[in-house]
Amino acid sequence: RKSMEMFACSICYLYIGMIVMRPEEMTDSDTGFMKTDIYAERLKRSRINKATGSVLMINISNYRALQHSLGYKASLELLSLISDRILVSVIRSRLRGYDLYHLGEGKFRIIVGNGERPILLQSAKEIQKDLSEGFLFRNAEISILTNVCILHWPDDIGDFDNLMLFESQLEEIPFRGEVLFAKELMKESNFDIIKSIDSIMEKALKDHTFEVYYQPIYSVKEKKFTTAEALLRLKTEE
Repeated sequence: RKSMEMFACSICYLYIGMIVMRPEEMTDSDTGFMKTDIYAERLKRSRINKATGSVLMINISNYRALQHSLGYKASLELLSLISDRILVSVIRSRLRGYDLYHLGEGKFRIIVGNGERPILLQSAKEIQKDLSEGFLFRNAEISILTNVCILHWPDDIGDFDNLMLFESQLEEIPFRGEVLFAKELMKESNFDIIKSIDSIMEKALKDHTFEVYYQPIYSVKEKKFTTAEALLRLKTEE
């Protein structure tokens, strides 16, 4: 019986060891901020617990260009300086209860509770201003182009998959030089249509609202129509 109890305890300790991550496994070594998988787990857990909060999304728009010109090792050194400046800006702006994340390639995220909303915009402006001052790095002036976007969870997006979709769209937005708001960006990019595309297509197939149009292709060389391409259009009042 004692051997069985010892075996059961060993299994429990092994299981706990598997689910409890060591600090070095949670932290990005280049920035000191938490890693992407911790960020994802935090948001998934927030949805399950119906927690509310905000995400300050900081993208270095020209990071890949900097990495290409500086080289891999030097770009990591610069990344460390950028993360240090972000941390100083956050502390100076008096945000409380924040968690800092680095998702890779110059994409930083700050998650705060609902109580920090009144000062979030000012914090975002300070971070953008501080980063726009650039860096003196290896005897060269380095300019940083930063898009800072405020997303309220779950008011703007309450689904993790849709948040990841928005993350990818945010990467494509060129540098604007002002604080952005997720709610406004989603209107610009027809995000509601993009995130619902599967259900839209399913409904269209069910309601027979797809229409086929044929576009004839004319050959200048042969001086005649040689083929046609089919265009599928969705006819909807929405």
